[in-house]
Amino acid sequence: MSSAIYVGHDAELSFLILKRDGSPLDLVDAGVTRVVLALAGITVDLAETPEAFDLSEGSSGKVNINLTGIPFPTGSYGARLAIYYPARPFGVVVADGYPINIGKAIF
Repeated sequence: MSSAIYVGHDAELSFLILKRDGSPLDLVDAGVTRVVLALAGITVDLAETPEAFDLSEGSSGKVNINLTGIPFPTGSYGARLAIYYPARPFGVVVADGYPINIGKAIF
């Protein structure tokens, strides 16, 4: 499965973070303090741009990331998503190489 975003349009990605047993990780209960997305050579970090992240569905393991306005280059890339919480202070990579297609804006 892959996702697509378009430069110049509302661009959002959502990730569902699962535990090893396949059930959603409760991000609130785990105490997630930081989420970092690396895509196409650009890093979007909850610590630096909190407005880009929506953890309101975190109790069900979902992270929504708003990438609107970030000047990503067009092309196909592998995204890396890492989360940080007290039990994993050095972070856990929960997605690595997740395929994202970035397209040019069509107006």
